[in-house]
Amino acid sequence: MLSVVKAKSYLPVAVVALLLLPPLACADSTIYSNLNSDPANLYASGGPFGVSNTVSSGQYQSVAAPFTTSVNADVTQLDLAMSFYPGGGGNFPGVTLTLVNDASGLPGKNVLFTDFRDIVPIVTFDLGGTCCALLTVNVGPGVSVLAGQTYWLIANPSDSNSTNFWQFNNTGATGWAIDYKFLPPDGTTLPDPNAWIAQNGARPAFAVLGTPTPEPSAMISLFLGLLLLTAVSLRRGVI
Repeated sequence: MLSVVKAKSYLPVAVVALLLLPPLACADSTIYSNLNSDPANLYASGGPFGVSNTVSSGQYQSVAAPFTTSVNADVTQLDLAMSFYPGGGGNFPGVTLTLVNDASGLPGKNVLFTDFRDIVPIVTFDLGGTCCALLTVNVGPGVSVLAGQTYWLIANPSDSNSTNFWQFNNTGATGWAIDYKFLPPDGTTLPDPNAWIAQNGARPAFAVLGTPTPEPSAMISLFLGLLLLTAVSLRRGVI
């Protein structure tokens, strides 16, 4: 009987402690997206080249799109409206995706994540692109973004013959950047970090998924709350 009474005395402490805990993070929550909510109309397509899309192409250009998150999060996945354009058959379906910081409204030099892929499996023969498949890229652990900070997702060619379309969004998001210069040794695949040019038109379409992480202030509040509950419990002889 005594053990039951003692167990009941712990109940208020446990309940309050649970209430103080930050909400459990949900894996793969969307922390940024300019994709359309209509799955049959996720992004712009079918229009003239340069109006419904842009291109990441060897010897030609790299492109970058910014995003700002409202929460601290560990990035787990990227979904891009990107497809390979074979052209006459000599194009290569490779792209390198890089996540970097913002530097005065343009892509910075601090690399958070890089993904080199030889194959972009989504293929289009339409110069305006086709809807509505997404290129999904899994992001490994340790890639964190902070609430209120802007980051850039860069797509640059992974081969001198790479040609991949990145479709624009159709939800009204604007602002991106383009880079026509490449660095040695080959001068065809690595964008010059000092040559980005801001663009005012529709932003390339993509989504960033991740696991929200608790704010430091929430963890401090949790610690202080549990400390107070422990002190009260000791004073009452509950523990």
